[in-house]
Amino acid sequence: MMPSDSEEVGVIRWLNEKSRRMLEGEPELLLWELEDRKNPSSEDHFELAVVYDHLGRETLAKVHFKKALEKNLSHTPSLYGMAIAALEAKETPEALRYLKRVLRMDPKAAENVKLFQQSLRARLSAPEASQWSLWVLEQLHELKKDSESCRFEYAKLLFERSKFSEAGEIFYSLVRQKEFSFESTQYLSYIYEKIYQGDELIDRCLDLASLVSDKSDIFFNLAMISQTEAKKPELALHFYYLASKFEPADPGLKFSLEQACVELIGELGRSTDPKKQMTLFFCHAYHGSFALAERYAKMLRQEHAYKFPESFQSSEPSRLWKEWLLIEESPIRELLNRYFGQETATSWKLPHRIFE
Repeated sequence: MMPSDSEEVGVIRWLNEKSRRMLEGEPELLLWELEDRKNPSSEDHFELAVVYDHLGRETLAKVHFKKALEKNLSHTPSLYGMAIAALEAKETPEALRYLKRVLRMDPKAAENVKLFQQSLRARLSAPEASQWSLWVLEQLHELKKDSESCRFEYAKLLFERSKFSEAGEIFYSLVRQKEFSFESTQYLSYIYEKIYQGDELIDRCLDLASLVSDKSDIFFNLAMISQTEAKKPELALHFYYLASKFEPADPGLKFSLEQACVELIGELGRSTDPKKQMTLFFCHAYHGSFALAERYAKMLRQEHAYKFPESFQSSEPSRLWKEWLLIEESPIRELLNRYFGQETATSWKLPHRIFE
């Protein structure tokens, strides 16, 4: 199968720059030059194989790939070339033999597999190319010869086949790598929603938030989950707050928080239930209505003996409070200390840094 002129498939990219330019511009001249060489080396035979392959003369290409390997059993580009030819000819056992051999011996397997995958996409159908890409990347992973880029591609292929647990483990290993952090986090957020529920889902997402630099998306997703799936709008309120705190310049996040506050205030109305009063306290505080927040704080102090930090340290989910809302230097810790500490504030005015 002859690739189009616009395609620069993997085997071509194993050529040196001079031969590649000649192949793309004057393939017949390169062929003539290579055929004229006396006592050709393994590299010469490989280049001949690539030229014949480019010209659509697959039989001669295989002959010279084999001759290159007769000269040098470790000539890795020829092993990849033979594997591609075998796959295209539906000779699966032969392809497996070449691939297993080259992946074990190739010191640059992670780099060369990328070129091999390009050839697969150019020479095989999309489902076949995807299947063999997955197999090759799986072998690299098992041999511990894969790069971060290979692991990311492997995880994506596993994800496409709904192998969420296996994909999740690999994406999790990449969330601290700058190049792959954002996409890996997005994939993991989706995977976690597929395989976990309730407190375990929240715990997994909070764990992820502690690892990545872009935390706002994770907290926004948690807010949506809490609000629409778990039916816990009072919990969603805190996640909307954290999302806006970690991305204060995003007006959409601030709007989502304000909307959640207004909806809950309208839904709860006036209440004597301490849990609802606490929710209303946070609604008004997050909305910036500190005078109203003080009113509910006073009810909680006087009628229900709320104190800081005792009344908040046992709140659920515990990680949300212990690791995010009540840590040192947290604006929420300062807010609760002012309203429920040993010396409560006489003024309801608080620094605006609650959203910084």
